[in-house]
Amino acid sequence: MVYSVVPTVLYEQGVRGLLYLDDHHPAHVHCFVGDGQIVVLLEPGVAVRETHGRVTAAEQRRVLALVEARRGRLLRRWREIHGR
Repeated sequence: MVYSVVPTVLYEQGVRGLLYLDDHHPAHVHCFVGDGQIVVLLEPGVAVRETHGRVTAAEQRRVLALVEARRGRLLRRWREIHGR
């Protein structure tokens, strides 16, 4: 059985943000909150790319605010893993 490591890069206020090692550009983070997932772009600015499952408007606002506040750190981590 093969397991892949998926770095958790954000974990607060009920939000877990992951960067998949074999993921594609543009830079983004997969955020799990409540019963759903929000894929948030990091470049050129913070924006929702897509949602999966059930995500409330309040959860979406919370995720976007957290990602915006930590965007620099998240981008640095993305670049360490995926390059520019």
